[in-house]
Amino acid sequence: MKIVFVANTSWFLYNFCQTLLRTVKAEGHDVYVIAPYDQTSSKFEELGIEWFDLSMHQTSKNPLRECLTLCHLYRILHTLHPEFVLTFTIKCNLYVGLVKKVLPFEQIATLAGLGQGFTGQNIWSVLIRTLYTVALKTARKVFFQNDDDSALFLHYRLVRTEQVEHTSGLGVNLSRFVPCSIEKTDGTRVFLMFGRLLKSKGYGLFLQAARQIHKERPSQAEFWILGIPDRSREDSRNLFQTIQAFHQQQIVRYIPAVDDVRSVLHQADVVVLPSEYNEGVPACLLEAMACGKPIITTNWKGCKKTVEHGKNGFLVEKGSVEELKNAILLCLDMNSAMFIQMGTLSRQKVEREFDEQSIIAKYIREIT
Repeated sequence: MKIVFVANTSWFLYNFCQTLLRTVKAEGHDVYVIAPYDQTSSKFEELGIEWFDLSMHQTSKNPLRECLTLCHLYRILHTLHPEFVLTFTIKCNLYVGLVKKVLPFEQIATLAGLGQGFTGQNIWSVLIRTLYTVALKTARKVFFQNDDDSALFLHYRLVRTEQVEHTSGLGVNLSRFVPCSIEKTDGTRVFLMFGRLLKSKGYGLFLQAARQIHKERPSQAEFWILGIPDRSREDSRNLFQTIQAFHQQQIVRYIPAVDDVRSVLHQADVVVLPSEYNEGVPACLLEAMACGKPIITTNWKGCKKTVEHGKNGFLVEKGSVEELKNAILLCLDMNSAMFIQMGTLSRQKVEREFDEQSIIAKYIREIT
């Protein structure tokens, strides 16, 4: 069979769906990728997978541009004649669902969180919900990464109960992400945030907490941020400027993108994500857990699935600098034995609940 994967960045498919891509290909299927060009697009050739460039702008709301994207997607799918199309990210779920109205294929959609535009009351949010009603009506299956999102879609009647399937995110490669402790002699603990530089991910809260703790306990904690800004988004550009200012003041250490996040992750002691974003299950937290790191994150959407409060990390309320600061202080005051145990419990939890192999098996069942 011909099976096509569609997402709004090549980077997403290469980094988070690579094992799924390899597995589907190993099953004997012809596998194709449709995604906009970026620095990872050429790497699909190494996997024996043909990549098709998609003219798509992630944040565009220009009706003409979006119609052109839809037409471009139609032309590619019409040429390929696939049996199955697996879609990831909001626009791709919607647009492939619309193309399915005129082309015969089965769609399997994955909702890795609802993004920022779904729950609002503005015209754009209403339009997105309306499009979902039309686009997903005939999808074979819709994979949700948290119960809150599936409940919301069922409430709005955007999907039917028999379409709903749940996964614990896209999982994590437990062989690639493994515990590794780097011996330290200075007694400091490193708190790391990494991923997309978006305000809604909670970087502002992290910076505020870092500034307060830097004043109170300058020698006990380091705060690192790893990531690159999305130049197409004003909020991301502004956030990047703020992070650079904190870096210059030596409150945080900013690290640009690296080829392998493990090189930084292994140096961290705790991974932090005080997100207010409509998350699925954040990949950064799963990777951190697999590496045996305690987690601090929000009691919100998919984030809360990663932490058993007080066991492998701490849950804090959205938007609370005070709770975030207190959770960081708890980690600083914890003795080594308790701290190591917390990291061990993170690894055990990810092995039980987030192994990518069990999640891949769900996708394979749908296409065989």
